Amino acid sequence: KKSFFAWLVLAYFVAGFVWLLLCLRWWPKLFGIQHCISAVVVLGMLEAIMWYWELRVLNRTGLRNPGLYYGAIMFAVCKRSFSYLLALVASLGWGITRPYLEASVGRRVRLLACFFIVGDVVQQVFVPPRSTCESTWLIVALVFPVALLKSAVFVWTYSALSSLLSELKHRGQTARLQLFQNLGTVLGCAVFVAAASMIHQMLAAEHPFETGTWTIAWISEDGVPHVLFFVVLVAMMWLWKPNDRSEEYAYSIQVDSVPATELGKVTTSEVDVEVGEDDESDNEDENSSFWAQTQNGA
Repeated sequence: KKSFFAWLVLAYFVAGFVWLLLCLRWWPKLFGIQHCISAVVVLGMLEAIMWYWELRVLNRTGLRNPGLYYGAIMFAVCKRSFSYLLALVASLGWGITRPYLEASVGRRVRLLACFFIVGDVVQQVFVPPRSTCESTWLIVALVFPVALLKSAVFVWTYSALSSLLSELKHRGQTARLQLFQNLGTVLGCAVFVAAASMIHQMLAAEHPFETGTWTIAWISEDGVPHVLFFVVLVAMMWLWKPNDRSEEYAYSIQVDSVPATELGKVTTSEVDVEVGEDDESDNEDENSSFWAQTQNGA
């Protein structure tokens, strides 16, 4: 397990170094989601480093280092919470089709983040390893609420993603549409693998360890989730990699992308606001010139 985290640190370092070079190359064109991906990469690297050193100390002394152990848990919780909510707000169109989320949606996202962080902390701190736990029902009771909360996040994300795809298709924004279709495929595969891994853990929890199998039990409990998260992160880095076309994915008011039949309607709130402001300024100019002429005539 220590060797696994050593390789994971190396993988995060390579991915982060390549991402850093791309960000420095296209720094003026970066937008919000790309900065958030950078934060997830840093959190994932710090978590892997903390777990590696914690296991190294544990192997050498036979005792856990509380600072390293709880530090690793802190980075793990932050990484998962941040990444889950990043996928959610991206599917809601934040930074893509709208500059910010509505106030009510923002409140729900923050509330969900609080529940997610608390539930993940409880699961990480209080759920004992399967090799040391005598009660299967204790594990189920602690894991099930977090699994239910993650399911709610997945359902909301896919619902928002479906609405976003319909909106992008209606606007004729093919580049963004292709991007989020690929994102939906990546998330769908990740959910399938995660569900299969969770079912395997629940089935395995009902049977005691056989001789020699305890040394590989961590693969389904820790190895698969970490590898799956890293693969999904690399896929998102590839989809949103900084390049000369990054501005095509960032939020902007694009009247040209609206079909010709809809141009006469102009239903986007952003265009309405700008048109309203222009009309008000024109009316003020006309009123001021009218009063000036009236006073001169008098």
